[in-house]
Order: sequence, then C-alpha cells, then structure tokens
Amino acid sequence: FWVKIEAITFMLLQTLLPVFPLLPIISSSGTGMDMPTNACFNLDAGSTIACSNSGADFQYEYEMITQDAIDPRNSAAFSARFNSEPSYNDCKDAGKDTDTFDPTENRWYCFKTTDDNYGWIKVRDTDIFSLKFDWTTW
Repeated sequence: FWVKIEAITFMLLQTLLPVFPLLPIISSSGTGMDMPTNACFNLDAGSTIACSNSGADFQYEYEMITQDAIDPRNSAAFSARFNSEPSYNDCKDAGKDTDTFDPTENRWYCFKTTDDNYGWIKVRDTDIFSLKFDWTTW
C-alpha cells in the first residue's frame, strides 16, 4: 500500500492573496441617523450613548450664537472634509485632530474612534433639533 500526499494549499493561498487582498470588515454603519442635539454617539457600536460614557466618540451641539458643531469626545479624532466618499485607506491616512468643527452638509469626514477603528461620517442635515448623518466604521 502506497500513498502520495501533495500539500498545495499553501501555494494556492500564496497565489490568491495578492489577487484578492483582505478587505477591512465593517463593524457598524447606517444611513439616515437622526441624532438629537446635545446627544453623543458611539461610532463603533452605531448608537447614541451617554456623553459621560468612555465609548462616546462625538457630541452634536447647537447654539443660536455659534450655530452647530461636532465635538469629538474621549480620544476620537476627525479629519477635514471630503467631497466624495473616502475609502478605508483614505480615512486611515487622513490627518485627524480632536478639535470641535462646524459640519458641512453633504460632505464626508474621516474619523478614528476611541476604540482605534477608522471610518467616515457623511453629514446629511443639521438644525437646532438634530444632526442627520450616514456613517461607516471599519
């Protein structure tokens, strides 16, 4: 009795990986989120959250004098705006800071969450009552 075993799986994997690069996995995303003024949001979980919670990534604020603002929380940081939907690499490589900023409607902003994940937020609409946005977190 004679058996010949050829292991070709490793070579096949080595050949396929450059052709099919691993894509980042989306951990949360949504469209048409309508978040009330002064609420906070966790971009990793995709939900509103108490602003005192360490998982809060940003707060939406609106004041009659200063208008509206997105205020990064904890260690979350945001980038300058994009005119079209950014990729994972765009967001990973974008310069980010923790400064409060005025959101521009129909623009995308890259971010890094408090859990060190990257993503983007697209501001749909802002007013005294709420911030409407879409987002993707990888």
